[in-house]
Amino acid sequence: MSLTSAASDRLTGASTPVAQKAELHTMSMEGSVMKMCQVDGINLPAGQTVALRPGGYHVMLTGLTEPLKEGQSFPLTLTFAKSKPQEVMVTVQKVGSMNPGMTMPMHH
Repeated sequence: MSLTSAASDRLTGASTPVAQKAELHTMSMEGSVMKMCQVDGINLPAGQTVALRPGGYHVMLTGLTEPLKEGQSFPLTLTFAKSKPQEVMVTVQKVGSMNPGMTMPMHH
């Protein structure tokens, strides 16, 4: 997913009815060890696109209400520090897919 905000903002959270939790995470390499950790937000500089994808910033879903299947779509509500929440539709892709399935311009 790619996020572009007209004004400087910060993605602060996410939620979806298909999971108990939707957390913001980042992934990084420390030597030969991949580390993933939860972050409290992701800065969205004005006019710049920020990509959420495997291997970097991403939304981690835990406590799924049922297994997700390739091709299935579900709503994801994104919350921001300054902007009102926005709902986007997410389409499940096969494991290992690096194709960002959505672009979401934000207007405030």
